[in-house]
Amino acid sequence: MNSGQEPAKQIRRDFVFFVSGVPNEMMIRHRQSAFTAVGEDQKKIINKISERYNAQAVANWLRGSAGQFTAAIFRNEYADERDGFSEAFEKLSGILDGYAFLIEDTNLEVCPLVLVRERDEPDAKIKIFGSRAWISWGSPAENVQQAWQTRKTQLLQRFLLFFETVANDNPQFDTEVVNQLGLSAKMFRHGRKAESYGIEFLCKFTALEGLVCGPREYGHGKLLKQRVPSLFRTRSGVEAEVEKLWKMRCEASHQGKAFSSKFSTVVEPLEKLTLGVMVFALDNLAASYSLPPKVVMERPKTRVPVIHMISEIGQWGGAGLLTDSVFKQLATVIEG
Repeated sequence: MNSGQEPAKQIRRDFVFFVSGVPNEMMIRHRQSAFTAVGEDQKKIINKISERYNAQAVANWLRGSAGQFTAAIFRNEYADERDGFSEAFEKLSGILDGYAFLIEDTNLEVCPLVLVRERDEPDAKIKIFGSRAWISWGSPAENVQQAWQTRKTQLLQRFLLFFETVANDNPQFDTEVVNQLGLSAKMFRHGRKAESYGIEFLCKFTALEGLVCGPREYGHGKLLKQRVPSLFRTRSGVEAEVEKLWKMRCEASHQGKAFSSKFSTVVEPLEKLTLGVMVFALDNLAASYSLPPKVVMERPKTRVPVIHMISEIGQWGGAGLLTDSVFKQLATVIEG
């Protein structure tokens, strides 16, 4: 910001999320946030929103909630709406983390719809959001795109043996190596399904660690730094890359530091390493083996992670008045 430029004005906003799995008797309230019941009229409006805007993710969440859900309202002040949303969502996530210890029989799920009300506006914007996604862009040359398709075909040929091992009852496949291949592949797939980049990272690193270290109990970090660079001999800086990934893995695994956006930047490099080790294990060649170039080929399109993605789809008339009533009640309780 230039010295003569005035700072952007802070704007008060209310963010209204909808959450399933929180019993009415366990709803909590604070000065700037509150869980509150959702009336039948409001539930009908949400149903209409999912139908009118073809919001399939909202419709799926509604089916899963069986019509039993509460509203979580957060008030803050930021110049940029995205900063306000990020803070509100992180606070909601933190509260749900605590609820996870107290609520055993239901899953806590957040509807991908949020209401955003500014200042004292009577209405609120209706927005759809997603917590994570991958976006690819670019227009690679035809020969580059064809090379990528060829890569997929060649990798498929290499994975035919894997498919045979997991779908065949042949006792020759009942070995420690084959079982580890299956376990690592399962961890890798569940990493893809994870809702946060940190959990995806942990699953995929576990897949790599299992392939490289097997049943060995100690010295995994040293073993990874020895074996992985020797496999990726055509790439520079692999040892430093593994060192970085190992440190992040230890912090995420031992201290729970798995929920930072920094993990989004290392998922793709980790995928390359895991794929390379997987192909090596499947080929089962000698120590002089070199990875085929197709394994470490760069993507033809740039692929970047999205932390929060949000888009406006309409307006909810009168929603601002609903949040006002909640915060007025809060003020009465707190000041009384």
